[in-house]
Amino acid sequence: MNVISSQNPGDLRQTVVPPLVLLVFLFLGTATGLGDVRQGFVQVAYIGQGIATGGHLAGYDTDHDGLEELLLCGHGTVWLYEHVGSNQYVLVHRLPQRGSWAAGDIDIDGLSDIVVQSHDSLEVFESPAPDSYPTHCVWRCEEPFGGGAAPTWITDLDQDGRREMLFTKSGKFIYIFENIANNKYTRVWRDSLWTPYGSIWETCNGDFDLDEKIEFVTSDSDGNVIVFENTAVGVDSFAITWTGSVPAFNVYNDAAANDMDRDGKPEFVVGGDHNFGGARKCVFTVFETTGYDTYEAVWADSSIISGFLDFPSLTCGDVDADSIDEMIFAADELGVFLYKCTGSDTYERIWEWYTPFDMGCLLVYDLNRNGYGELIVSTEGGTWIFEKELPGIEEANDQLPMANVQLMQNVPNPFTHNTTIAYHLPDAGCQMRDARYTTLRVYDVSGRLVKTLVDESKQPGTHAAMWDGRGEGGEEVPSGVYFYRLQAGDYAGTRRMVLLR
Repeated sequence: MNVISSQNPGDLRQTVVPPLVLLVFLFLGTATGLGDVRQGFVQVAYIGQGIATGGHLAGYDTDHDGLEELLLCGHGTVWLYEHVGSNQYVLVHRLPQRGSWAAGDIDIDGLSDIVVQSHDSLEVFESPAPDSYPTHCVWRCEEPFGGGAAPTWITDLDQDGRREMLFTKSGKFIYIFENIANNKYTRVWRDSLWTPYGSIWETCNGDFDLDEKIEFVTSDSDGNVIVFENTAVGVDSFAITWTGSVPAFNVYNDAAANDMDRDGKPEFVVGGDHNFGGARKCVFTVFETTGYDTYEAVWADSSIISGFLDFPSLTCGDVDADSIDEMIFAADELGVFLYKCTGSDTYERIWEWYTPFDMGCLLVYDLNRNGYGELIVSTEGGTWIFEKELPGIEEANDQLPMANVQLMQNVPNPFTHNTTIAYHLPDAGCQMRDARYTTLRVYDVSGRLVKTLVDESKQPGTHAAMWDGRGEGGEEVPSGVYFYRLQAGDYAGTRRMVLLR
């Protein structure tokens, strides 16, 4: 293996963010209450395949047919679902016993690549022709990567015209592999953060201090935030140029943003948690540069409270087509929360969606190519796709054949007396085991069964059930948030509804 450079810096610039300063940010981050949330996004698609914690999502038109694919990686398999129009998705390819965290034309030969890992190797699969999916393994590194490589891929970190793959492994190691020729890659850098840092996971990258050199950021289980920089343009020379800290643990999530407050400084965001009684507060912190190789925390939020064993996740992306990124935070068995900048270093929660499932990962990507980035949320219960509710947005066409079970939002919602829940069961061609036996049940926020609406065999087609806001014994249940869960064969889906008395 040709290792060009591997180094730890002798001159480490360290900044610890004062706890008092971050506490001020944390209180400011809780200013927007749940009752103030402005709803403006609708579900446009659902895919029955979902992934839990540690998975990854990517979007790319791998067969160059003008139809984007969604790559879901989790449970040791990579699935490619292609958008086929009217917000419908079809499984077109899968790679078993592998995980993925990259998609694109890495060696710039006109053929699509996806980077995958198996228990004993790092691999690149490539399309055999421009109009086909990546099915052929064209490069393999036999160093074992099965210990948990994080989902990251960047483009030309050292600005030499060749693209690299950057990822962390086993919570301590950072690797950079560079493309050196058609289907050829070599490791150009490796580092380890054994001390004084905790375990790491994700990274993000960009020119965060505006010095025309690219940085990448990672954070660790102890709350340390670590910035590496390519110290010489055109050379694989990376070193730590800044460290800071946040009042949180398990800070495994990192995301880059494109100047969300329009002050000329691109942000990076880190996410972690800290214990709060019998639960956890998710802590998300936004950083900006104050000069070359220096950064400060400019905003933080700790208003999202999840379960004690739950973990947060985050991403940034433009979901409303205004060329400005938004932040999306999520927590296991709780939901997704969308934040938009409303002023200099000021952010407001503008939308939220709740789910009882463990959160897998988030992605913002224009899968249906209508100019608006969809918000893709993958959980252990399936993958939901949301889009901004504006004129011209492509709506799901319920008249087209559906390849998956579909669980629709109840109407009306919120409701006071009665609400209707519609769902669609596909025909036998969907290859779903025992798809016609169906249960539809209502649960309260504690997970207690409130009412069984359906418990019988159903024919393929669209069905509807009504709930009158009463429990199994006919008693009226109180106002609040409830969840309804549909199970049909291998499918299980859950949605949220609100009862107002």
